[in-house]
Amino acid sequence: MMIKLDSIANELGLVVPDFNQQIYVDECCYSTDTPESPEGIFVNLKSFIAYGRHSLIYDNLLAQFGKMLYLNIKKIRVPKSNTTSPSTPNLDSLEALIPYRDEMSYRLVIWPQNFYISIESIDENDDPLTFQLCMSIINREGGERINSKIFMYQDKLISRYSETLYQIDNPPQLPSSGWKCNRCGSSVNLWLNLSDGYIGCGRKNYGIGGGCIDGSEGAAITHYEETGQIYPLAVKLSTITPTFAEVYSYAKDEDSFVIDTKLSQHLGHFGIKVNDMKKCELTTSEFELEYNKNYDWSGMSNGDVSLKGIGFVGFLNLGNTCYLNSALQLLLDIEDIRSYFTENYRNIANTSNSYSAHPSRDLLLQFAKIVYSYNTDFHIGKQRILLDEFLKKCAENNISCATPADYCNNYVTPRMFKNLLVYLNPDYGYPTQQDTQECLSFLLNKFESVEDQLGGRCGTPFSVSDLFKFKIRQTLICGDELNFQDNEAQMLSVSVSQRLITDIKKCSDDCDDKTIDLSECLSEWLVSETVDYFSEKTNTNSKASINLRIIECPKYLLIHVKRFYLSEDWVPKKIKLGIEIPDTLDLTPLLFDEQEVKQVLSTSNLDIIQSLEDMGFALNDIMRAIGHCSTLTIENLIQYITDNPASCNYTFKPSPADVELLTSIGIPEQHILPLLKKFENNCDAAVEWYYSQKEPGTQLQSAKKRKLNLGGYEYKLLGFITHVGNSIDCGHYVYHSKRDIGWVQFNDDKVGKCSTLPDIKSGYCYLYINTNSLNN
Repeated sequence: MMIKLDSIANELGLVVPDFNQQIYVDECCYSTDTPESPEGIFVNLKSFIAYGRHSLIYDNLLAQFGKMLYLNIKKIRVPKSNTTSPSTPNLDSLEALIPYRDEMSYRLVIWPQNFYISIESIDENDDPLTFQLCMSIINREGGERINSKIFMYQDKLISRYSETLYQIDNPPQLPSSGWKCNRCGSSVNLWLNLSDGYIGCGRKNYGIGGGCIDGSEGAAITHYEETGQIYPLAVKLSTITPTFAEVYSYAKDEDSFVIDTKLSQHLGHFGIKVNDMKKCELTTSEFELEYNKNYDWSGMSNGDVSLKGIGFVGFLNLGNTCYLNSALQLLLDIEDIRSYFTENYRNIANTSNSYSAHPSRDLLLQFAKIVYSYNTDFHIGKQRILLDEFLKKCAENNISCATPADYCNNYVTPRMFKNLLVYLNPDYGYPTQQDTQECLSFLLNKFESVEDQLGGRCGTPFSVSDLFKFKIRQTLICGDELNFQDNEAQMLSVSVSQRLITDIKKCSDDCDDKTIDLSECLSEWLVSETVDYFSEKTNTNSKASINLRIIECPKYLLIHVKRFYLSEDWVPKKIKLGIEIPDTLDLTPLLFDEQEVKQVLSTSNLDIIQSLEDMGFALNDIMRAIGHCSTLTIENLIQYITDNPASCNYTFKPSPADVELLTSIGIPEQHILPLLKKFENNCDAAVEWYYSQKEPGTQLQSAKKRKLNLGGYEYKLLGFITHVGNSIDCGHYVYHSKRDIGWVQFNDDKVGKCSTLPDIKSGYCYLYINTNSLNN
């Protein structure tokens, strides 16, 4: 049967995408499926959104039109029979050592008819539109990779030397390929000086090579120094294309990658035509990205026994993304989060079109699909299928082949989540190391901004951020005057004070191998600070003391140890001092103590406070009123509290009879107190309003409602993130989780049971759970 593909394409209103159209060919927008998955991915030829086979149910265009054309992209792994070691290793021969090759398969799919047509079978003359549509996708890079490269280069500045660059007369005319270093003869990593045409090797880069063959500094930078530093701009020859080339300015006032606005003209001076050039080497930034992505950090790992299965899924390092991987592993170590997003993954996916302009920009969806792959057999099962298929091909062809390394580890590639992180904050787009604590805080704040949607999307509200929230009371004391300010926090950040470090250094010159107890850091947090203060009450300048105390505890406690700081000469440094971390932590010493505050007040004031408390007023409101009233009488204080409800949050004790009445007529207990407060103990008005609502009680609740204090102040250690390295700008992050089987290390895509106790005292962020919650 002859199928008129262009007829279907025209019926669906398909058009060939222009260059600016983002096309998603790397990852399904609704799941962690990729072209490597057993069934590949399906790119909608109208929206250019990628779907996994089981995610096609979420395509609203398929539902709208009743049918759709997709391009199925699948990477097929084929075992090779001959992988003998070469006598002279080079890039090509090393490639030959890989015991398999990956072949790409492209097929047009008519869905839901489940009809597959190979690309080779599409006639360009009979169906030109369909053919061009498919080829435009095949020949394009994915939207995620394009975005990462944009951010890799967008911070470059235009060089001040580009407009007036001096170029010598009678320059050498250079070929379009086959260049050699003028000093050592190397043919890779070559840079052309745009002033005199000198070709030399690039400078050394710590950890990733560079320089001349003999190990000396690169000839290009050396030539710049030897010629009196008057020829500043150089271009990396093998990165030149009609639209881009990597240019570096050696000038001391720039000393960075730059943009040469007249690059085509400057290259033409040496006979190089940019339109004839093709890129055949990675840029320095790309090379650094690949190096960090592929570097084997397992040397610092104590996760000796590899673990696989549900709950033991790693995340692939995409190039300096260990900070994100560690933050995600910490969040996924929390049962509340795993359970909710696993159970509601399909609800979130099914409602994405209603809540987000594009599924790749839906934070809840992108997080939910990662949780689902981590906490179910969805991703792991597909990896087993791939391994079985590969081994079957080996057996069919009588090939003895080692199992591919990427089939040995259970990991997810969080490419789209990383791309979304960059969209939300462009600073995460640069290929440099980031702070995992800042990333974790950023994610929690972003979750808070969208989690109001969860009630409507899933039927039950949930708040990731509320799991960590606690209240800190700042108390300001100036004579007999008190002021309170209550703030919410999601992390308890503690400092290693210079006083403690100085005390340790008195005993030893090197404090890196010394330890202190966490309680000492917490004691520093409790110390009062003296500040300048203007009293509105007395209209005078004075000194006041400020201290911080906790007034409401979270379910999960995050403790951030401030290990990074700027020295007096503005150099980033790290405190490597060990901190003894208890398995069980009691927060009682950090709690707000009413009696401690009362001690600064006179006896007459204490009598007034007691009288107001007996009347049902909260101590917090009473103290605020005392701080603002010049004459302290019961009448004045009550007047201030009732006149300033916003600042005082006036509380009251409801009548037991009113509570019993509302309970007897069927109003749920959790709605009674808000009702009585809303209508000032008017039971008739409360009942009438409550039952007038379409969904009684919904206006009294919110996805962000504050949780009650858990009633306990003891916490148990669940896990911690460690930074390995000397500076925040480099190094590596790993996460350790305390499981029933012992300590488990999550080191990017590698997950293993620790054979020895991990170095807990070197942690950066610690995760605790309230023991009351654990018991319940």
